[in-house]
Amino acid sequence: MADDVSAAARFGAFDGTTSVAGILGAVGTHPALLLHPVIGLAVASAVGMGAGEWLSETKTRWPVVGIMALATLVGTILPAIPMLLFTGIAPVVVSVALGLVMALLIGRLRSRTQGVRAYGQTVSVLLAATALALLAGGSV
Repeated sequence: MADDVSAAARFGAFDGTTSVAGILGAVGTHPALLLHPVIGLAVASAVGMGAGEWLSETKTRWPVVGIMALATLVGTILPAIPMLLFTGIAPVVVSVALGLVMALLIGRLRSRTQGVRAYGQTVSVLLAATALALLAGGSV
């Protein structure tokens, strides 16, 4: 069960972090435009990922479902918080740093089975997702 909880935490946190990159890319550093989309995304993603975990199981393991939902919620909200608290370039720097911390934590969870390359893969995918979101959102 511990491996399942770890997998749910990795998957949920990474989904939330990469998903919010799309919102951040679309609205840039305009906090007035950020609050409602991020809250909506966080709630919908947490419910969707938790429900997806529940629906994919033959025997429901509620701790795994809860971890998936909670990790998705945290992964979605955490990188957006600086945009709501600060102005100028500071929130961008702090948000990027939080995203990298999330990627490194997820890489750490993955490294148990995939070694050091898990860090590079996780950070690379997050950076690629963020770059694509920025391009799609017109912020670049």
